[in-house]
Amino acid sequence: MKRILLFVFIIVVSFYSIKSISAKFEQGYTTEDNVVDYNFDLDFYIDSYSDASGVSSIEEYEVISVSANSYSIFNVDVKNVSSNTMYYGIWYKNLSDIYTSIDVSKYVSFANDTFGSLNSNETKTTTIVIRNNENVNVKVKIGVASSNSSVNDIGYYDGRKLIEGIISNLKSNAVNEPILSGDMIPVIYDEDNHYWIKADYSNKNNNWYDYYNKKWANVVLVKDDVRDSYSKYDVGTKIDMDDVLAFYVWIPRFKYLVWDINRQTVDSKNYSYNAKDNGIGIIFESDGINSGNVICNYNSLSSLGLLDECKYMDNNIVTINSLNGVYSSSWYTHPAFIRGDKNLSGFWIGKFETTGTKDNPTIIPDSKAMVDNSLADYFKISKKFNDYGIGKLDASIARNLEWGAVSYLTHSVYGLCDDNECKDININNSFDYYTGRSSGFYVDDDASMYGTYSYDGYGTINGEKDDKYNYGVMSSTTGNISGVYDMAGGASEYVLGNIGSNDFKVLVGDNSGDWADVNLDNYFIDLYSSFSSINDSYYKSRLGDATSEVSINGFVWGSTLKSNIEEDSHWIVRGLGNNIYGYGYVDGGASSNYSFRSVIS
Repeated sequence: MKRILLFVFIIVVSFYSIKSISAKFEQGYTTEDNVVDYNFDLDFYIDSYSDASGVSSIEEYEVISVSANSYSIFNVDVKNVSSNTMYYGIWYKNLSDIYTSIDVSKYVSFANDTFGSLNSNETKTTTIVIRNNENVNVKVKIGVASSNSSVNDIGYYDGRKLIEGIISNLKSNAVNEPILSGDMIPVIYDEDNHYWIKADYSNKNNNWYDYYNKKWANVVLVKDDVRDSYSKYDVGTKIDMDDVLAFYVWIPRFKYLVWDINRQTVDSKNYSYNAKDNGIGIIFESDGINSGNVICNYNSLSSLGLLDECKYMDNNIVTINSLNGVYSSSWYTHPAFIRGDKNLSGFWIGKFETTGTKDNPTIIPDSKAMVDNSLADYFKISKKFNDYGIGKLDASIARNLEWGAVSYLTHSVYGLCDDNECKDININNSFDYYTGRSSGFYVDDDASMYGTYSYDGYGTINGEKDDKYNYGVMSSTTGNISGVYDMAGGASEYVLGNIGSNDFKVLVGDNSGDWADVNLDNYFIDLYSSFSSINDSYYKSRLGDATSEVSINGFVWGSTLKSNIEEDSHWIVRGLGNNIYGYGYVDGGASSNYSFRSVIS
């Protein structure tokens, strides 16, 4: 008699609890329907068969409930616990009377296949998506069938189908709505008339934003004497650029598929998937819920080589230079959206580098970036945006992790990647640091004082517009005007990332300016420990900060720049080497090359 022993564990991860359900499977027996509504793992353990055919006669399963016009995403772990090679196939069956508007697919093409072979004691993890496009709830069976002989010998019956499709862009309602506070004005760019107009904050027909089509939400802050007027203007009203104090772009909360969880330093072939060439897997999260299966704790006194100690489910992730492949479906809620005990639904980041003066800072295009100030002065300047009508929100300098979050969203299908191919962000080639400028080509270091193209330009800065090619938007994070500018090229930017003391305290250094009237303990700063005899920066990095994860042999993607931590260089600067991933360590002093980026949340 054929016999199969399987253990199925469903791990439901939510912000409030972790629940598990287990069941023992034998021939002719299946569990009751276990309905799961959020994130979880299905763990299937397959064993050998005693009969000559080597074909499984049963398929064990779980039942997944998917709400109307929504989706469910989960991992399927298949482990061969036998001493022989086994073959498997992950299948589904629709239990509803709706057959045309449900997609059951693996998430992103570079994930593990839904069928194949497993060596003895080998496990493969595949991320599966069930997308329900109907106005009613549905239930879908998910199971694993297996064979001793080959995948071709696995039979699927009674409406069961092998999962074969691929989904790389989850068009759901999961993107968190941008937070509008105070007198923030939602805006979109009128492509026909080449100016900004007031948008419908309800986002009817995706008028304001549509992240699934690379359209990021923008707002403006306007001068005090016109705020009341703009709040009353109709949707579609032209925005007078002379009234604008600042542009901001919304970065919604997401988790990402980790590719280099152990910070490999040798070769990108050791990634668990090819994020560099194919793009970073990203899923937007609802509200402030942590739905990833990776949890990290930064341990300043770690003896493991990496200070960012992480767990995948309940298993410790081993130290630097160990293999990444076993973590092929590791989803990590990006830490930029976690501030102490607060979970943010997103944050606003300055669309351009900060412009204007110390007393009257702005964030506007086609203007010189603010430079030549110490980090302490920049911090005080950043607080002036609190007076520009942002209501209950708070302004500050971008953290290192927030820079990382924008970088990762850029390197995904919601930014500059399509169909497993990613474009490089175009540089701002203005050596006088005019904001929003572009060289017009992906690789072009032909710098000039003003740069070649304006942020919305279809031609040269002072020339006529050419409606055929909009070269100006190539320097944004989306390749269109809705994205963030100046993250590659232009001035480099201070971020709130600090190489602290051995006991994990902020060290401001002697040259970073006057902090006497600033209590840094009241603010969130991404701290990095100096505890290590090794100054190679990737040993001190954090998942999500776009440093070591995007490095090969210590060199960040697309750059020959390698950064080591130097004595008295306590602060982090980003955008070095005309590269969105470039970073270095500096003393925080005033420099004609350094600006800062405003964030409000």
